[in-house]
Amino acid sequence: MRKRTWLAAGLLAMLCWGTMGCPDDNPSEPIADALDADSSLRDVPGEATGDLELDGQDVPTEGGEDAPPLYLGHETQGAGSEWPDCLSGCDHAHPLSPVLDIIDLPFDALWGVIDGDEHIFYVQSVEYVGPDVDLLAVTLPTRTMLEIRVEPADSSSPVHPLVITHDGFNYMTFNAGVAADDVSARTVVASPYVGDLPFYIAFQDANNYDNTPAGPFVGGEEYAYLVWFDTWGFAPVELGELNATNSPITVTGARIEQSGDIHYYRLTAPTADATGQNPEVKFTRTGSEDFTGFMAGMNTIGGQLVWDAGSWVFDEDHDGEITLPGSAFVACNTTPCESEGEYIFVVMDWNGAVFPGEFTYNLEISLP
Repeated sequence: MRKRTWLAAGLLAMLCWGTMGCPDDNPSEPIADALDADSSLRDVPGEATGDLELDGQDVPTEGGEDAPPLYLGHETQGAGSEWPDCLSGCDHAHPLSPVLDIIDLPFDALWGVIDGDEHIFYVQSVEYVGPDVDLLAVTLPTRTMLEIRVEPADSSSPVHPLVITHDGFNYMTFNAGVAADDVSARTVVASPYVGDLPFYIAFQDANNYDNTPAGPFVGGEEYAYLVWFDTWGFAPVELGELNATNSPITVTGARIEQSGDIHYYRLTAPTADATGQNPEVKFTRTGSEDFTGFMAGMNTIGGQLVWDAGSWVFDEDHDGEITLPGSAFVACNTTPCESEGEYIFVVMDWNGAVFPGEFTYNLEISLP
């Protein structure tokens, strides 16, 4: 299983070289509207994608007529076809436009290519040569769930796609393979922002990610991939009201069923002004040591869902216990705060994986 590290070189190359994670009320069930974990992604298209010609040439539109696909990273396709490598600090930085509205996207899928050219990145004013990275800026109504699935464009493509989501400040989710024998990638995340502020999706070949910044890098016209999207409403696991009389609230036997899944939890609790500290969450891994448990607290002021701070299980932490402190939440921006706030946090695997073994855990949410 691929192991990523916080601000690893490969992630720096993608987004921050030179700059700078089915709804169900039962937490033991998967939250995402997921595909069968044992099947190939290309065999089970989602509702939002429809039929797709997997020949890398034509992508059907919603009207059913063939139309040229939307290219993501193919530099030979003419003006506007090269998508940026990073937000800033590279020779193909993110432009102000276009920003893709996923809800109104007129394509069933996007078709991109990891090219074989040299790309220039800068880290603290030092120039590096790196691989092609394709970065999308997208918008969705806040708290809309988005599933992103990436696969080779056809059976001849050697690409091993990798997908990351990023809100412009923090890395959110990561996946480099839905199963041990399937190179397709998948991740799920809720849109963080109110209004038209975009968040980002980055695609790279997993071999380039592993080899950044030293190389060698792979790429070329044959490294074509397809991106599929599906959306649904936000419906986190509702934990109810946490107060001094029922603290702690516990969740037992929760399980991440499929690679790329993410579990959102929501509760209400007295704010820090009332108690001196926000709620804290204790995570205990109960299954495989390959489960690199990760939690992140949200900034929920103004209805947004921005990832604020996180805690994760390092490889050496075989006891599998971590605590998300109250400082990871921002539920109020007034002085004094209202007496009760909305607290939302996520649980996922840091690598977006679900293999090998059981990816199970327990939670304890308490007022200190």
